[in-house]
Amino acid sequence: MPEPQPATFRFGPYESRNRTRELYKYGLRLKIRPQPWQVLNLLLSRAGDVVSREELHRQLWPSETFVDFEHGLNNSVKELRAVLGDSVSEPRYIETLPRLGYRFVAPVEVEERTAADVSNPGVDDTSRAEAEGIARPKPPQTMPPLASALWYCRRRSLAVLARLHHSGHSIVALSCPAANRE
Repeated sequence: MPEPQPATFRFGPYESRNRTRELYKYGLRLKIRPQPWQVLNLLLSRAGDVVSREELHRQLWPSETFVDFEHGLNNSVKELRAVLGDSVSEPRYIETLPRLGYRFVAPVEVEERTAADVSNPGVDDTSRAEAEGIARPKPPQTMPPLASALWYCRRRSLAVLARLHHSGHSIVALSCPAANRE
């Protein structure tokens, strides 16, 4: 029987949830394909250690699967770096060790599964935490400053467009100075 994975990994502004196979940033779900998510979680489970390309191949691509492993792994790591805003030259999260493998270099907080998680997999985590009297950290409810400025700018622009449209004016272009303040 495979050993149970931790319920959640937290690093920087990110949270990777094993139960739902989702990645969040500041409480907002990010779009990530299954293969890169699996690569990320294997790296997170071994944070600080080198995970060889051969181990990634054994763990994530079954022996009866015939694919271009090198291409698949390279694309998965490339997608992960894009989603995490990471770079090869100055890694904050995923470091490449040429001809060896990869290492997750950021500090990782691990939330382990409890016996209740394993015995009641269908019970919602929030309900379980409330029933057990555990205060769970909630994702921030406010938007990051740039997102807030862009939302305000879009809302203001739509109001202006609506007024101009009702007055019969044609519109060529609108600028959004609020987005330039960040």
